[in-house]
Amino acid sequence: MKLDQLKSAVIGLVLGTTNDFNTAIAGEFYYVENPLDYDKVKYPYGVYQFVSGSVDRDTATKFDEIIMQVTIYDDNSSSSNVTALGNKFDALFDECEASLTLTNYIVLGVDQISEPREMKTLNGNWQWSKDYKIQLQRN
Repeated sequence: MKLDQLKSAVIGLVLGTTNDFNTAIAGEFYYVENPLDYDKVKYPYGVYQFVSGSVDRDTATKFDEIIMQVTIYDDNSSSSNVTALGNKFDALFDECEASLTLTNYIVLGVDQISEPREMKTLNGNWQWSKDYKIQLQRN
């Protein structure tokens, strides 16, 4: 699996389309980490990364299964905003297989595989995270 294709597809869906999540985070969505210095970070923002995966095959076809973790951060004193942002991301991404486009793969499914996790970070910000399974078939 070429991760660059999947990274581009995720960014294209999240930032390249008009959607409630992108509007709410003002385009602040990054791969693995926010590139800004800590004192220049704009809240809220989100990051995503691929945390696991596997390859399977039958007699004629190879299948890739990727686990993607999304984490959203917010400096609001209440968890309600980070919860709302998580719900907006979930509405965009869960079961988005028809909207996620890759060149050499058919997207068979995109599904949440965990309940959302909310917690406070060491610096007092709210964090929401959730895992999604992306199932691909090679063309």
